[in-house]
Amino acid sequence: MAQYFDVHVFHNRKDGFSVPVAIQDRNVDDSFNDDDIIAQAVEQGVLDAEDANYVDSVDDISEQEYNDMKGI
Repeated sequence: MAQYFDVHVFHNRKDGFSVPVAIQDRNVDDSFNDDDIIAQAVEQGVLDAEDANYVDSVDDISEQEYNDMKGI
């Protein structure tokens, strides 16, 4: 079982994007916060370390939304 997140990067009004992140439930506890999710995105290689400095939001999404974002 996994939890799914939409990590949104905002460089400026014309340059922003979202990346889907899946984290296995066993790796997520009550103290897990946005910074932890961003770090997991970098570790998984779905987010560049430089872009991680420009994340403006992290939202919970469903598995279906995650799949849609991945183009599955």
